[in-house]
Amino acid sequence: MKKKQKISEKKEKILERIRNRPPKILPKIVFTSKNLIVTLNSENQLKNWLSLYPDGTYKVIS
Repeated sequence: MKKKQKISEKKEKILERIRNRPPKILPKIVFTSKNLIVTLNSENQLKNWLSLYPDGTYKVIS
């Protein structure tokens, strides 16, 4: 049985702020392959991932 690690109040507040902040740039493309999910912001990134994983699929978020 694992013991739950205690976190100081200051660290907990920082973690809570990180969890609740909105992302600065929303991903435009979600690329999936076997055991892999990647969010991308440009078509150039998509081309690179497709060359590495030709069997992958992607979905464009509008």
